[in-house]
Amino acid sequence: MMDLFQQLLYRRDACTDKDQVSGLVSVSMFEIVDEELGAGVSEEIRKEHKVPRQLIPLLKYPARIFLSALASAATRLYVKGWDYERTLKAVGARGTESFLDSPVGKTLVMLNGKSPDRLMRAAPLAYRTVYTYGERYHEARGPLGAAIHYTRELLGPSVQSGVLSAGIQYSCGIVPRVQITHESDNGLNFTLEVSWDEVK
Repeated sequence: MMDLFQQLLYRRDACTDKDQVSGLVSVSMFEIVDEELGAGVSEEIRKEHKVPRQLIPLLKYPARIFLSALASAATRLYVKGWDYERTLKAVGARGTESFLDSPVGKTLVMLNGKSPDRLMRAAPLAYRTVYTYGERYHEARGPLGAAIHYTRELLGPSVQSGVLSAGIQYSCGIVPRVQITHESDNGLNFTLEVSWDEVK
């Protein structure tokens, strides 16, 4: 089994020219690098991987460039004491929080009505606003759980674990339990099993 960093590099190399990611994800990653390592390090990463200086959150950019920059950020944060899983989950969580704090996100939170089940059912459609690649589908697990099945998910399970955890915590006010299952060796295909306590 590849380790998390090897998986990240594999998925970067698996990108095609059609694979794109919302600028919001890159902005979130650079916010974390700025906070932990300083703006100078962010600038180094931007130059090294030819990341546009001004990223527009609602526009989409090549996934290969983002994953290359993410690998560099993860390596630098690792030296500071962040393991790769922590970095990847943090990027997913920050991107979700930023999205849900946007006008579109706030509308979704309002319509969701603090229901983790409703949020999970809407997740596959919401993903399409952020990524141009991959397939995700929802499977119910009763009133206090659900699964999302991912196929060709270039950002991988740790990022998406951060996405779902932050989404439920931000919009429903509870901390869910997220478990990665059925993961392929390269992290492209997997299932996230999510469970939560009843919202009061």
